[in-house]
Amino acid sequence: FLTISLNDQQMFDWGWRVPFFFGLILAPVGLYIRRTVDESPDFKESQPGSRPLREVLLSQKTLLLVAMGVLIVSTASNFMIKYMPSYASTTLDIPQSTGFLATLTGGIILTVVTPVVGFITGYVSRIKIMLWASSIYILVIFPAFAWLNRVPSATSLLLVVSMMALIKAVYFAPLASLMADVFPVRTRVTGM
Repeated sequence: FLTISLNDQQMFDWGWRVPFFFGLILAPVGLYIRRTVDESPDFKESQPGSRPLREVLLSQKTLLLVAMGVLIVSTASNFMIKYMPSYASTTLDIPQSTGFLATLTGGIILTVVTPVVGFITGYVSRIKIMLWASSIYILVIFPAFAWLNRVPSATSLLLVVSMMALIKAVYFAPLASLMADVFPVRTRVTGM
């Protein structure tokens, strides 16, 4: 909306700050949720480690590498989706506003699909879902970008970003619970 409504100079001068203002409005909601959600029984019963950072770095290196590995896939796909407005305007000669629309569409897909897949992971193995999603991502991302570069249009951009967001949502939904399960309760927060 801002890139369509404001000219380049207005966007450069003050328009880029507007999304941060809306983010600040959400901060009290996050604080309220954090203060009112009860801790898990496992966490309440556990004894914290005396030196959790040392314990993680010295005796849980493999767990740390596993957590980093599963997070890399999600982070890389997130950066790719977020980069689309710049990629659209600089490489594909598609208006940046169309790139933002594609990113917004991806965000909506992530918002809707992630909780649904999260619910499903209560019945299906999280690791299987994540392996399938990452395998599909690896298989389709290069052909999708090749097609997008051959047929640069608003439609192809929306389709590619939507596909990326859908696969990311499937991968991302079980990620937090998998990472929490990787570490023992006493070092979980430090490890994550």
